[in-house]
Amino acid sequence: APAVGLDVDGEAHLGVPPRQAAATLDRLFDRYAPASPEMVRQREPEVGGTGGFAEFRWRPLTEDTAEPVPYVIFVSFRPMGSELRIAELRVLR
Repeated sequence: APAVGLDVDGEAHLGVPPRQAAATLDRLFDRYAPASPEMVRQREPEVGGTGGFAEFRWRPLTEDTAEPVPYVIFVSFRPMGSELRIAELRVLR
């Protein structure tokens, strides 16, 4: 599987294997009470052209204080044959 660009809380890494990117996100999500992200905008990929993207707002609650912690999550996609693959994930606070 193609590598992913990953930026979580300002720590950027290029060429991250998908399994490692998923583990990094799991550790981030485990720090908070469950909360669903809300998609706020997206762009469909162009046929034969560039990939698309999606932007999410995520406001999980901390386990100890129940205060919301606002995050913005950007996901960009690239076409790989007949599928779309995640090219980059950014999780910003």
